[in-house]
Amino acid sequence: MDEEFIEDLKKCNTYEEVVELVDEVIEDEIKISKSNNSRDFIGFYSEHTCKRFLTDNPKSFEIVYNSGWNGFIDNNIRITFGAFYNLSNGQSDFKGNHYYMDTRDFIYDFCYEYKDYEFVDEFDLICCIKDSMDKYFNSFTFLNEVSRDKMVLPITKEHGCDYEIIHSFSEFKGKNNAMCTEKAAFANNILSVYGVGVAMALGNIVVDGKDEGHAFNFVDIGDGLSLVDFQICDNLYNLSNDCFSKIPFIHDMGEDKTRLDEFADTSERIHCPSYLNVLYGDELYSFYTGKERIYNIGDVVKIKEVVPPKILLK
Repeated sequence: MDEEFIEDLKKCNTYEEVVELVDEVIEDEIKISKSNNSRDFIGFYSEHTCKRFLTDNPKSFEIVYNSGWNGFIDNNIRITFGAFYNLSNGQSDFKGNHYYMDTRDFIYDFCYEYKDYEFVDEFDLICCIKDSMDKYFNSFTFLNEVSRDKMVLPITKEHGCDYEIIHSFSEFKGKNNAMCTEKAAFANNILSVYGVGVAMALGNIVVDGKDEGHAFNFVDIGDGLSLVDFQICDNLYNLSNDCFSKIPFIHDMGEDKTRLDEFADTSERIHCPSYLNVLYGDELYSFYTGKERIYNIGDVVKIKEVVPPKILLK
């Protein structure tokens, strides 16, 4: 974490001062992120499976499916948040489902709320971000897929693949319809502001044999790189068997993955065992549950059904 930024936050007396400080940091993060992502990006690229990474405007970028973004996500970066069945080639198609990061209010709010908070480490910061995004999106209950369904129209033979649906990030605030892409983007920006190495990935996940599109993050935590999934919660228990906290799903990838750029352009599947987490005093113990989640960035989503269904990232 950027200790200098955290100390500067503590010196801010008003919300307006926090906004001014955060904006200064963001401008630097934007320069770093664009420099990183203009040459390469996390994930897999193929002209047959996703749109061009660079849009027509050289200054504009797009985070497409089977790819990702390393660092801060600026408001001129388009994020693909869903996938449609393509009648012509039998694969998923991504044209028309994207939004822009039109707001920074969630960053300002977080920094203001936690400006005097003493973060223990990156893990502590991640848990605070999870709590903040749940409040921002009102996602304390299960996702209301009906509300999200109204936001994304299915592609049919009549529509083809030629229309666009554009949303802004702020439209998901307080409506309990944010999904994995919004949550990964939320975390990516706050972690970047706090000086933590992070990348958002748009890829696949296999759970109980079911393969779906999914968005998640890679975060530099301590001595190694970890895969962090903010869409789901791991319960944190104490010795009285009481669930007293919820944390995002975290998988330690080991010290051999300490740098995000070493992980770029991979098609490697990441097998993540699930654990039961128990806190005893200041020590956290994890017990294997016998289940695992399999993450991947480089796979192509193929739809088996004949009728073109709508696919949403979950």
